Amino acid sequence: MRRNKGITLIALVITIIVLLILAAVSIATLTGENGILSQANKAKIETRGASVEEECNLWKINQEMDNKTTEETAQTLQELLDSLEERNLITAEEKETIKETGEITIGSKTINFEKVKKTLNNVKVGDYINYGEKLSVQTYITNVDETGYDEQQTFQTNKNMLWRVISKGEEYIEIVPTTNVLSVDNTGLYLKGKVGFVNEEKILKELCEKLYSSETYGTARSIQVNDINKLTNFDPERDVEYYLTSKIFTAGIVWDKESNTFIDSKEVEGGITLQRTDYIYDVDKSIDLYDTLIEESNKHQGDDRNSTVGYWLADRCTIFDTNEASFRTFTILNGKVATSHWLVYSYDWGLYEETNSYGVRPVVRLNSNIEIDTTDKTKNGTSEESAYHLK
Repeated sequence: MRRNKGITLIALVITIIVLLILAAVSIATLTGENGILSQANKAKIETRGASVEEECNLWKINQEMDNKTTEETAQTLQELLDSLEERNLITAEEKETIKETGEITIGSKTINFEKVKKTLNNVKVGDYINYGEKLSVQTYITNVDETGYDEQQTFQTNKNMLWRVISKGEEYIEIVPTTNVLSVDNTGLYLKGKVGFVNEEKILKELCEKLYSSETYGTARSIQVNDINKLTNFDPERDVEYYLTSKIFTAGIVWDKESNTFIDSKEVEGGITLQRTDYIYDVDKSIDLYDTLIEESNKHQGDDRNSTVGYWLADRCTIFDTNEASFRTFTILNGKVATSHWLVYSYDWGLYEETNSYGVRPVVRLNSNIEIDTTDKTKNGTSEESAYHLK
């Protein structure tokens, strides 16, 4: 008999089963958790995240560059987000999330859009800072037993003074006010004779600390002659021939630096050795802050008891001649680093004491990590009107 040829039912079933298995494998390969389509979608998200991260980093770099210049030209955060949305790098929902929280997660990347902070590390020597608004008003009353002057003097914090950067270190800046600190009656600080001379540096330190230090922002001290010398590149040991020359006094009352007292030299065996430590020089008008530290100080006049011109520097000095010695303080006076009129003048045969009055200049040290308020872009520190404000 002739045999019939064809597909049996069992073969057909087996073929269908194999096809179903192949179909299932293909679908899983395409759509499963690790499927081709899923992997392609993940890659797309990761690529988008990387692009957004790159744009964010470039934006921060531009912000940092603007922080170091006087021009504010970088994109705002809003402008950046609008650009990213237009280019389909972020969605409208993601845009709102960034504005609310400052960050967004795209794929495996969490991208922080926090704007670069501008700190005092970005300022330059000579920049203006509105430090006074951060101070509370304090009062300092002098002690007649320390000044040698027969009247108490009252000083109060001047919150209206602007300040300028006088120096920068790795972790700090130092600022000085643009005007002298004067007493309430506008006469400056009076010191008299031996008592005033011995306590000059102590009084200036306490006065500046009390009125111009801040627990939050920084500590204050009096300006010193070396602050000016650094700006002018003046070195007394190099530039003054007689500096630190010595003389032994065996008669007359003189200042003993080691004990910070006045001693009758004839009562000390072998006398007392004095070193000459005074000097005077014209300040170059081209230095940083000349207008503030030198020129501006001449505008302050005292009452009819004495003229208050210039300001005290918290440094004392000794001047001597053949048979006489005078003890003075350094000052800024008439465009010069100078010495005050003598507070104490000693001869072999006598001692004279005098009264002097000058303004005061504090120096405040601030941590360079303190933030600057960048809300108003016109406040770039380049002038009194555009003085920086601190956060």
